[in-house]
Amino acid sequence: MPTGDCGSMRIFRYNGAPDTIYNGRPAGEACEAVPFDPSAGFDNLTTFDLDYMYSLGQRILVVIRDNAVVSAAAASPCGGDRAELSVETADGYTGRGYASACAAALARMLHEEGVTALYLAQEDNPASHAAARKAGFGEAGGMYQLVCRKKTKRRKFRFRKFLV
Repeated sequence: MPTGDCGSMRIFRYNGAPDTIYNGRPAGEACEAVPFDPSAGFDNLTTFDLDYMYSLGQRILVVIRDNAVVSAAAASPCGGDRAELSVETADGYTGRGYASACAAALARMLHEEGVTALYLAQEDNPASHAAARKAGFGEAGGMYQLVCRKKTKRRKFRFRKFLV
């Protein structure tokens, strides 16, 4: 019998940040988020398996601090002209705008290519909601997610129902 997790999620859609804001910073300032380069040799303090995600062809932007990846955003195609962003900041580095910087830069890149970025956040994660809004995303709906796992650690089955 599979075990599972479930929960309510909020869906945010990238609306395009104002021209005066790019990557969570005023225009003209340096961009904090940079493309992930697996050969750079930085430690990864997030729980994301960035090398694996990169091998799948996901677009990944990261923030480097203290010679380590402390925040990352990755884009996974989810049909047609949409991509779902996964965003994470390592413990000890939260609250500094790194998640919104990564999400904004990646969403803007996708937007310029005609791809709509979606940002999903757990219902009970107000910090993630704030990061999405700061990055130029607006709330677009919700969904209920059920994740079933066989007892082996290798297989995951996902069921998602979008309520947009």
